Amino acid sequence: MDVEFSEKKLDLKERRRFQELIEKSPLTRQFKSIRLRLKRYGKQGKRTKYAITGEAETQEGKVIRAEGVDWRFGMALKELFSKLIRQSKKKR
Repeated sequence: MDVEFSEKKLDLKERRRFQELIEKSPLTRQFKSIRLRLKRYGKQGKRTKYAITGEAETQEGKVIRAEGVDWRFGMALKELFSKLIRQSKKKR
């Protein structure tokens, strides 16, 4: 599975860490490729909100899109994948 990040502000260490998290996830096995756009919204140094927009290609070749938003990266990612999986089941 191919994972791409459009966020150029991520340093190489963060990008690799996020990529490992995504590739190890059992939820991502249903998709051929995933393109993610990560936006971080800071609140004057106190908290960071993550907004992850994803575009995934299913095994059948259909492209689906969804977004996950949360204060924690892992929860935003989980929300994104649950929405993508729900959409892929609807399109079958």
